Amino acid sequence: MAEPKIKLTFAELALLDWLCEPGPARRLFTFHAYIRSGGSLNFYDLSEPNEEGKRTPNMIQDREVLHQLHLRFGRENFPTTNLLRAKFLSSWHSLGHHGQGGKSSYEKLIDQLTRNPFHYSDNIYAPSKEGRLYWTNTGKAELQRLREQQRNQRESVARTIVIGATDYVELSLDADMRKAFPASFPLPLPKRRYRRAYATAEVVKETASRLYLTNLKQIPGGQVSYTNNPVEGREPNLYIPREAVLLDYATPAAIRALRALDEEHVESQQQALRSAFDQMLPILQALDSRLAQQAAMRDDMLRETLARFAPAADQPADDPQPDEPGSKP
Repeated sequence: MAEPKIKLTFAELALLDWLCEPGPARRLFTFHAYIRSGGSLNFYDLSEPNEEGKRTPNMIQDREVLHQLHLRFGRENFPTTNLLRAKFLSSWHSLGHHGQGGKSSYEKLIDQLTRNPFHYSDNIYAPSKEGRLYWTNTGKAELQRLREQQRNQRESVARTIVIGATDYVELSLDADMRKAFPASFPLPLPKRRYRRAYATAEVVKETASRLYLTNLKQIPGGQVSYTNNPVEGREPNLYIPREAVLLDYATPAAIRALRALDEEHVESQQQALRSAFDQMLPILQALDSRLAQQAAMRDDMLRETLARFAPAADQPADDPQPDEPGSKP
Protein backbone atom coordinates (compact mmCIF):
# COMPACT_ATOMS: atom_id res chain seq x y z
CA MET A 1 0.00 0.00 0.00
CA ALA A 2 1.37 3.41 -0.97
CA GLU A 3 2.16 5.69 1.96
CA PRO A 4 0.25 8.99 2.19
CA LYS A 5 2.22 11.95 0.86
CA ILE A 6 1.96 13.95 4.07
CA LYS A 7 5.02 15.62 5.54
CA LEU A 8 5.35 15.09 9.28
CA THR A 9 6.99 17.63 11.55
CA PHE A 10 10.01 16.78 13.68
CA ALA A 11 7.80 16.69 16.80
CA GLU A 12 5.31 14.30 15.15
CA LEU A 13 8.09 11.98 14.01
CA ALA A 14 9.68 12.05 17.48
CA LEU A 15 6.29 11.25 19.02
CA LEU A 16 5.82 8.32 16.64
CA ASP A 17 9.33 7.18 17.57
CA TRP A 18 8.37 7.14 21.26
CA LEU A 19 5.05 5.41 20.62
CA CYS A 20 6.66 2.66 18.51
CA GLU A 21 9.73 2.17 20.68
CA PRO A 22 10.42 -1.59 21.06
CA GLY A 23 9.50 -3.22 24.35
CA PRO A 24 6.90 -5.41 26.05
CA ALA A 25 4.83 -2.42 27.15
CA ARG A 26 2.58 -0.29 24.97
CA ARG A 27 2.20 3.47 24.85
CA LEU A 28 -0.51 5.98 24.09
CA PHE A 29 -1.18 9.66 24.61
CA THR A 30 -4.19 11.87 25.15
CA PHE A 31 -5.12 15.37 24.12
CA HIS A 32 -7.19 17.33 26.61
CA ALA A 33 -8.68 20.53 25.19
CA TYR A 34 -8.95 23.74 27.22
CA ILE A 35 -11.12 26.67 26.20
CA ARG A 36 -8.46 29.33 26.79
CA SER A 37 -5.09 27.64 26.45
CA GLY A 38 -5.74 25.28 23.55
CA GLY A 39 -4.95 21.99 25.26
CA SER A 40 -2.25 19.69 26.54
CA LEU A 41 -0.75 16.30 25.72
CA ASN A 42 -0.50 13.59 28.38
CA PHE A 43 1.55 10.44 27.91
CA TYR A 44 0.87 6.93 29.20
CA ASP A 45 2.84 3.73 29.56
CA LEU A 46 0.76 0.54 29.51
CA SER A 47 2.17 -2.34 31.52
CA GLU A 48 2.56 -5.88 30.28
CA PRO A 49 -0.71 -7.85 30.34
CA ASN A 50 -1.68 -9.44 33.68
CA GLU A 51 -3.21 -12.91 34.10
CA GLU A 52 -6.49 -11.58 32.72
CA GLY A 53 -4.74 -10.10 29.71
CA LYS A 54 -5.31 -6.53 30.89
CA ARG A 55 -2.76 -3.73 30.97
CA THR A 56 -2.39 -1.04 33.64
CA PRO A 57 -2.18 2.54 32.32
CA ASN A 58 0.32 4.82 34.07
CA MET A 59 0.43 8.50 33.16
CA ILE A 60 3.94 9.93 33.05
CA GLN A 61 4.01 12.64 35.72
CA ASP A 62 7.62 12.71 36.90
CA ARG A 63 8.89 16.19 36.04
CA GLU A 64 12.34 15.10 34.94
CA VAL A 65 10.96 12.30 32.75
CA LEU A 66 8.49 14.75 31.19
CA HIS A 67 11.27 17.28 30.66
CA GLN A 68 13.34 14.69 28.81
CA LEU A 69 10.31 13.76 26.69
CA HIS A 70 9.75 17.40 25.75
CA LEU A 71 13.41 17.70 24.81
CA ARG A 72 13.04 14.58 22.70
CA PHE A 73 9.99 16.00 20.90
CA GLY A 74 11.52 19.45 20.59
CA ARG A 75 8.59 21.14 22.32
CA GLU A 76 6.05 20.69 25.10
CA ASN A 77 2.79 20.87 23.15
CA PHE A 78 2.32 20.52 19.43
CA PRO A 79 -0.43 19.62 16.93
CA THR A 80 -0.69 16.04 15.68
CA THR A 81 -2.88 16.91 12.69
CA ASN A 82 -0.61 15.31 10.10
CA LEU A 83 -0.45 12.01 11.97
CA LEU A 84 -4.25 11.90 12.06
CA ARG A 85 -4.69 12.88 8.42
CA ALA A 86 -2.25 10.15 7.38
CA LYS A 87 -4.17 7.63 9.55
CA PHE A 88 -1.01 6.83 11.50
CA LEU A 89 -2.97 7.04 14.77
CA SER A 90 -5.92 5.08 16.11
CA SER A 91 -8.23 7.27 18.19
CA TRP A 92 -10.87 6.78 20.88
CA HIS A 93 -13.29 9.07 22.67
CA SER A 94 -15.86 8.39 25.38
CA LEU A 95 -18.60 9.87 23.18
CA GLY A 96 -17.64 7.75 20.18
CA HIS A 97 -20.09 5.84 17.95
CA HIS A 98 -21.61 2.68 19.47
CA GLY A 99 -22.61 0.94 16.26
CA GLN A 100 -25.56 -1.46 16.17
CA GLY A 101 -26.20 -1.68 19.89
CA GLY A 102 -22.78 -3.12 20.64
CA LYS A 103 -19.88 -1.69 22.57
CA SER A 104 -18.10 1.35 21.24
CA SER A 105 -14.43 1.18 20.35
CA TYR A 106 -13.79 3.31 23.44
CA GLU A 107 -15.49 0.75 25.69
CA LYS A 108 -13.53 -2.05 24.04
CA LEU A 109 -10.31 -0.16 24.76
CA ILE A 110 -11.24 0.36 28.42
CA ASP A 111 -12.08 -3.35 28.71
CA GLN A 112 -8.42 -4.08 27.92
CA LEU A 113 -7.24 -1.96 30.87
CA THR A 114 -7.27 -2.60 34.60
CA ARG A 115 -8.75 0.87 35.22
CA ASN A 116 -9.96 3.94 33.35
CA PRO A 117 -7.69 6.95 34.08
CA PHE A 118 -9.05 9.14 31.31
CA HIS A 119 -11.21 12.25 31.47
CA TYR A 120 -14.48 11.91 29.59
CA SER A 121 -13.40 14.66 27.17
CA ASP A 122 -9.96 13.18 26.42
CA ASN A 123 -9.07 12.19 22.89
CA ILE A 124 -6.97 9.02 23.18
CA TYR A 125 -4.38 8.08 20.56
CA ALA A 126 -2.09 5.12 19.87
CA PRO A 127 -0.11 4.16 16.75
CA SER A 128 -2.20 2.39 14.12
CA LYS A 129 -0.98 -0.50 11.97
CA GLU A 130 -0.37 2.00 9.17
CA GLY A 131 1.58 4.19 11.56
CA ARG A 132 3.85 1.36 12.71
CA LEU A 133 4.43 0.29 9.11
CA TYR A 134 5.27 3.86 8.09
CA TRP A 135 7.65 4.19 11.02
CA THR A 136 9.52 1.03 10.07
CA ASN A 137 9.73 1.78 6.34
CA THR A 138 10.13 5.56 6.24
CA GLY A 139 9.62 7.46 9.48
CA LYS A 140 12.67 6.23 11.37
CA ALA A 141 15.05 7.21 8.57
CA GLU A 142 13.34 10.60 8.15
CA LEU A 143 13.71 11.37 11.85
CA GLN A 144 17.38 10.46 11.70
CA ARG A 145 17.80 12.80 8.73
CA LEU A 146 16.12 15.68 10.58
CA ARG A 147 18.19 15.04 13.71
CA GLU A 148 21.37 15.15 11.67
CA GLN A 149 20.17 18.36 10.05
CA GLN A 150 19.51 19.86 13.49
CA ARG A 151 22.97 18.84 14.71
CA ASN A 152 24.58 20.53 11.72
CA GLN A 153 22.52 23.68 12.28
CA ARG A 154 23.47 23.75 15.96
CA GLU A 155 27.14 23.36 15.18
CA SER A 156 27.00 26.23 12.69
CA VAL A 157 25.53 28.68 15.24
CA ALA A 158 26.92 27.23 18.49
CA ARG A 159 28.39 29.88 20.77
CA THR A 160 28.03 31.36 24.24
CA ILE A 161 26.28 34.67 24.72
CA VAL A 162 25.72 36.99 27.66
CA ILE A 163 22.14 38.20 28.01
CA GLY A 164 21.57 41.72 29.28
CA ALA A 165 18.62 42.81 31.41
CA THR A 166 17.48 45.92 33.24
CA ASP A 167 18.08 45.88 37.00
CA TYR A 168 17.85 48.46 39.77
CA VAL A 169 20.09 49.64 42.58
CA GLU A 170 18.30 50.93 45.66
CA LEU A 171 19.13 51.18 49.33
CA SER A 172 17.93 48.16 51.24
CA LEU A 173 17.13 49.04 54.87
CA ASP A 174 18.14 46.53 57.53
CA ALA A 175 16.20 46.19 60.81
CA ASP A 176 18.20 48.88 62.66
CA MET A 177 17.87 51.34 59.79
CA ARG A 178 14.12 50.77 59.56
CA LYS A 179 13.74 51.29 63.30
CA ALA A 180 15.67 54.57 63.18
CA PHE A 181 13.94 55.94 60.09
CA PRO A 182 10.66 57.85 60.66
CA ALA A 183 7.88 55.40 59.86
CA SER A 184 5.60 57.97 58.22
CA PHE A 185 8.26 59.21 55.79
CA PRO A 186 8.92 57.86 52.31
CA LEU A 187 12.57 57.05 51.70
CA PRO A 188 13.84 60.06 49.71
CA LEU A 189 16.50 58.14 47.79
CA PRO A 190 16.57 57.22 44.10
CA LYS A 191 16.10 53.81 42.50
CA ARG A 192 18.78 53.74 39.83
CA ARG A 193 18.30 51.65 36.70
CA TYR A 194 21.17 49.98 34.86
CA ARG A 195 21.70 47.17 32.35
CA ARG A 196 23.58 44.23 33.76
CA ALA A 197 24.91 40.87 32.65
CA TYR A 198 21.88 38.75 33.55
CA ALA A 199 22.66 35.25 32.26
CA THR A 200 24.75 33.14 29.92
CA ALA A 201 23.35 30.68 27.39
CA GLU A 202 24.30 28.51 24.42
CA VAL A 203 22.81 29.39 21.04
CA VAL A 204 21.23 26.44 19.21
CA LYS A 205 19.29 28.25 16.50
CA GLU A 206 18.92 31.77 15.19
CA THR A 207 16.53 33.70 13.00
CA ALA A 208 16.51 37.29 11.82
CA SER A 209 14.91 38.45 15.08
CA ARG A 210 15.55 35.71 17.66
CA LEU A 211 18.19 33.51 19.22
CA TYR A 212 17.05 30.11 20.54
CA LEU A 213 18.90 28.95 23.63
CA THR A 214 19.87 26.08 25.84
CA ASN A 215 21.88 25.74 29.04
CA LEU A 216 20.62 29.04 30.44
CA LYS A 217 22.54 30.04 33.60
CA GLN A 218 21.85 33.16 35.62
CA ILE A 219 24.85 35.22 36.67
CA PRO A 220 24.75 35.77 40.46
CA GLY A 221 23.92 39.25 41.69
CA GLY A 222 20.90 41.47 41.28
CA GLN A 223 17.21 40.67 41.12
CA VAL A 224 15.83 41.03 37.60
CA SER A 225 12.04 41.34 37.79
CA TYR A 226 9.70 39.15 35.76
CA THR A 227 8.70 42.07 33.55
CA ASN A 228 12.34 42.90 32.76
CA ASN A 229 13.40 39.33 32.02
CA PRO A 230 14.08 39.14 28.25
CA VAL A 231 13.98 35.31 28.11
CA GLU A 232 10.74 33.94 26.66
CA GLY A 233 9.27 30.53 25.90
CA ARG A 234 9.87 27.24 27.70
CA GLU A 235 12.43 24.50 27.51
CA PRO A 236 13.33 23.25 24.97
CA ASN A 237 12.29 26.42 23.10
CA LEU A 238 13.74 29.28 25.12
CA TYR A 239 14.51 32.35 23.07
CA ILE A 240 15.41 36.03 23.30
CA PRO A 241 15.12 38.93 20.88
CA ARG A 242 18.48 39.79 19.34
CA GLU A 243 18.58 43.16 21.09
CA ALA A 244 18.76 41.35 24.45
CA VAL A 245 22.29 40.11 23.66
CA LEU A 246 24.80 42.03 25.77
CA LEU A 247 27.84 40.17 24.45
CA ASP A 248 28.07 37.67 21.60
CA TYR A 249 30.75 34.97 21.41
CA ALA A 250 31.44 35.42 25.12
CA THR A 251 34.53 33.83 26.66
CA PRO A 252 34.85 32.83 30.34
CA ALA A 253 37.23 35.76 30.88
CA ALA A 254 34.72 38.20 29.40
CA ILE A 255 31.92 36.81 31.58
CA ARG A 256 34.04 37.20 34.72
CA ALA A 257 34.94 40.77 33.74
CA LEU A 258 31.29 41.72 33.19
CA ARG A 259 30.27 40.21 36.52
CA ALA A 260 33.06 42.07 38.34
CA LEU A 261 32.05 45.32 36.63
CA ASP A 262 28.44 44.95 37.75
CA GLU A 263 29.42 44.03 41.32
CA GLU A 264 31.71 47.06 41.56
CA HIS A 265 28.98 49.33 40.20
CA VAL A 266 26.35 48.05 42.66
CA GLU A 267 28.75 48.31 45.60
CA SER A 268 29.72 51.91 44.78
CA GLN A 269 26.06 52.90 44.33
CA GLN A 270 25.09 51.25 47.62
CA GLN A 271 27.91 53.07 49.43
CA ALA A 272 26.75 56.41 48.02
CA LEU A 273 23.14 55.71 49.01
CA ARG A 274 24.14 54.62 52.52
CA SER A 275 26.27 57.72 52.98
CA ALA A 276 23.35 59.93 51.94
CA PHE A 277 21.05 58.02 54.30
CA ASP A 278 23.42 58.51 57.24
CA GLN A 279 23.63 62.24 56.52
CA MET A 280 19.90 62.82 56.17
CA LEU A 281 18.76 60.57 59.03
CA PRO A 282 19.39 63.11 61.88
CA ILE A 283 17.69 65.86 59.85
CA LEU A 284 14.66 63.69 59.14
CA GLN A 285 14.47 62.49 62.76
CA ALA A 286 14.52 66.12 63.97
CA LEU A 287 11.88 67.04 61.40
CA ASP A 288 9.73 64.08 62.47
CA SER A 289 9.98 65.16 66.12
CA ARG A 290 9.13 68.77 65.29
CA LEU A 291 6.17 67.78 63.15
CA ALA A 292 4.91 65.46 65.89
CA GLN A 293 5.10 68.31 68.44
CA GLN A 294 3.24 70.65 66.10
CA ALA A 295 0.59 68.00 65.51
CA ALA A 296 0.14 67.53 69.26
CA MET A 297 -0.16 71.31 69.78
CA ARG A 298 -2.70 71.49 67.01
CA ASP A 299 -4.76 68.71 68.61
CA ASP A 300 -4.83 70.66 71.91
CA MET A 301 -5.85 73.85 70.12
CA LEU A 302 -8.55 71.99 68.22
CA ARG A 303 -10.05 70.65 71.44
CA GLU A 304 -10.06 74.15 72.99
CA THR A 305 -11.65 75.69 69.89
CA LEU A 306 -14.35 73.04 69.71
CA ALA A 307 -15.12 73.48 73.41
CA ARG A 308 -15.38 77.28 73.04
CA PHE A 309 -17.85 77.10 70.18
CA ALA A 310 -19.86 74.10 71.36
CA PRO A 311 -23.70 74.59 71.49
CA ALA A 312 -25.19 75.78 74.82
CA ALA A 313 -26.74 72.40 75.47
CA ASP A 314 -23.27 70.94 75.43
CA GLN A 315 -21.93 73.56 77.91
CA PRO A 316 -21.60 72.48 81.58
CA ALA A 317 -24.41 73.87 83.81
CA ASP A 318 -23.54 77.03 85.85
CA ASP A 319 -23.22 76.65 89.65
CA PRO A 320 -26.38 77.81 91.52
CA GLN A 321 -26.08 81.36 93.04
CA PRO A 322 -26.50 81.78 96.86
CA ASP A 323 -29.76 83.44 98.07
CA GLU A 324 -29.64 87.22 98.71
CA PRO A 325 -30.01 88.43 102.34
CA GLY A 326 -33.61 88.92 103.40
CA SER A 327 -35.08 86.80 100.68
CA LYS A 328 -37.70 84.22 101.51
CA PRO A 329 -36.89 80.61 101.09
